[in-house]
Amino acid sequence: MLLPERCSLRINGDICQLPTSYIVSINSQSGEYMIAVVCSSHMKKLENRLHVMQLEGSIPEGNIKFQPLKMVTTNCIKGITDDYIEIE
Repeated sequence: MLLPERCSLRINGDICQLPTSYIVSINSQSGEYMIAVVCSSHMKKLENRLHVMQLEGSIPEGNIKFQPLKMVTTNCIKGITDDYIEIE
C-alpha cells in the first residue's frame, strides 16, 4: 500500500514537510479505520484534535491507534540478463 510521503497536518495553512512516522487509525465497534499519517513531531497535536472531533461526533468513537511505520526499500530490478542468478 502506498502512503503519503509527508505528514497529514497543516500548521497555519502550511503543509507539514516532515516525513511520516505513524499510521493513525480508529478502532471502533464496526471496525478499524485508517484516517491519517503523521510525523512524530505532530503526533500529540493530532491525538488531541481527534479527541475533540470524537466529542463533536465528526469521527467515530473508539480507540485512537498510532502504529509506527517501517520503511522498506529495494533496488529496482529491471529484468536484464545480469539480474538472473544461475542455479546449478
